[in-house]
Amino acid sequence: MSKNIISIEELNKSFAEKLICKNNSFGIFENEKIGLVGINGCGKSTLLKLLVGIEPADSGKITFRKNIRTGYLPQIPQLDSEKTIYEEIYFSDHPQFDLLRKYYNILKELETEPTPALEKKHHRIIKEIESKDAWKIEIKAKSILDKFGFSDVNQKISTLSGGQKRRIDLARVLMDEPDVLLLDEPTNHLDIDTIEWFQDYLSNYKGTIIFVTHDRYFLDAVSDKIIEMDNGNINFFKGNYSYYLRKKEQQNIDVQRKETRRKTQLKKELKWLQRGARARTSKPKDHLDRVKELIDKSYLSENKELDISFKTKRLGKTILEIRNISKQYDDKILFSNFNHNFQKLERIGIIGLNGCGKTTLLKCIMEEIESDSGSIKVGVNTSFSYFQQYIDEFENNQTVLGYIQEFAHNIRTADGILHSASKMLQRFLFDGKMQQSKLENLSGGEKKRLYLLRSLMFGNNFIILDEPTNDLD
Repeated sequence: MSKNIISIEELNKSFAEKLICKNNSFGIFENEKIGLVGINGCGKSTLLKLLVGIEPADSGKITFRKNIRTGYLPQIPQLDSEKTIYEEIYFSDHPQFDLLRKYYNILKELETEPTPALEKKHHRIIKEIESKDAWKIEIKAKSILDKFGFSDVNQKISTLSGGQKRRIDLARVLMDEPDVLLLDEPTNHLDIDTIEWFQDYLSNYKGTIIFVTHDRYFLDAVSDKIIEMDNGNINFFKGNYSYYLRKKEQQNIDVQRKETRRKTQLKKELKWLQRGARARTSKPKDHLDRVKELIDKSYLSENKELDISFKTKRLGKTILEIRNISKQYDDKILFSNFNHNFQKLERIGIIGLNGCGKTTLLKCIMEEIESDSGSIKVGVNTSFSYFQQYIDEFENNQTVLGYIQEFAHNIRTADGILHSASKMLQRFLFDGKMQQSKLENLSGGEKKRLYLLRSLMFGNNFIILDEPTNDLD
């Protein structure tokens, strides 16, 4: 039987008036692979931060079994751009990495000024490394870095792409082999090959994993338990994501049946009240109470759906012509003599390994980066919407409504109707209360949804999307 390693008792947490946890108590056990699911803003990332200890609970208690080690992967890599890959990986808190650092520091000293005392230190540290099998973690580190495509560990973090930074952050967490892995959107920015490798790695991981992802295939393959977060409630499903979906479908069928019975009963009660006083055989008050109870007892919850529909501008004969563009950084060629003449209604997906130049190509098209050679001709009637991988235009103190009104107070939809910014935000699932929320209080997914509205609302006729589904439910 699996042992409990984390105990959560009567946990309560609200964040910016959102209820995250409401008096929740549960346990997490050895070797469980738990996927956290729920709509954007329900508190999945906050729950991970509560478990890590970087976010305080309003009340309640989280207790880890003694000597349990955790590893946390945040949604956005927290890497020092001035450091090298080596410094990010080998400067871990793991005691075996500490031994290796001491060993390499002694080696450096021996190279410059060898002394008998240093020789003794050198022999002692080698014995300690061998007794604690610390060479093993170095081999593992090199193996994972090699798998992630990093042969030069002296490369600066600042030179890496978004996907490469994600892989370094992943490597940093995996090196320590913690008892509990807490992963927030681990597949964001990763290429397909890396995701497949990582999926297998986690499936065979000897430890507990609690993770948030919007990659359904990854979630289904890795999880053996689902935690659903819903309006402060935490619900458990003992199975993978497919099992969770089947159970939810059955629950919805049961709810629909209850709702049908409620409406039938309500119809009967209302019909009775419409009868004349002589025809009644019981007291009207009893029936009025039942009618009130049946009206208040609706089993259906409101399921809102995103409404995306904007009036777009007409395209001209020439849309976008790319002629012989090339780009390289140092000795790395990203693309050479690339040509394409874009046509109406084309849907083009760009694929390739992390760091191959996908984002750079988009930035060349948008003239944010100058290509080394070639030309780009934009049609007279072509107007771009560019949904970028990283959002750096948010001001934390600005409100949701204020952010949209900064660009437009009224937005025209595909049916020709002009809507206010507030009305358009409602169609993007931001109600009146949320529209007054500060941007700093939004979840990663809510920020992406808001940025999606901002990117599309002008009805531009050429849309460029860089990792558009990251963080979206």
